[in-house]
Amino acid sequence: AACTMEGEGEGGMDREARILARRQRIEELLGAKAGDAEDKSRRKNTEAEKEESRSIVQINESKSRIDKIQTNGNAEVTKVRIMGDSRENERRINEEVNRQGRRQKLLYEAESSARQNATVAMKWSALFDKEIPQELLAEITTQRDTCERIIASKDRLIKEFK
Repeated sequence: AACTMEGEGEGGMDREARILARRQRIEELLGAKAGDAEDKSRRKNTEAEKEESRSIVQINESKSRIDKIQTNGNAEVTKVRIMGDSRENERRINEEVNRQGRRQKLLYEAESSARQNATVAMKWSALFDKEIPQELLAEITTQRDTCERIIASKDRLIKEFK
């Protein structure tokens, strides 16, 4: 019986050591589970950070692509405007050249017409001096031809301007 007592005493010590060892294992197990939970949360955080950084990169790429498209679009619009302005400027220059040409022709026609009208006006007085009908007819016919030429030159100018 002493043996059992001693064994129990030693066993009691063993029992205490076993309880302590069991508690340590439970703590380690709980610590490991907590560590696993922490590792999982860390992994989730890392994955979330990776996902977040990927999304930020994608957002930045999209913004840069949009900026590039907008810049290219603005450049195209500017190019079209410049071409339109250039065509309009060229059209105005041509219109001005044509206007000056018409003005020059009108001035020339006015001078020419004034000279021809003066010639016709001077010949009218000569017609009154003619007493032979055939000479008068010839002079009147000449006057009419001269007037028709004046009118024809004016008609040509009118058709040209239309």
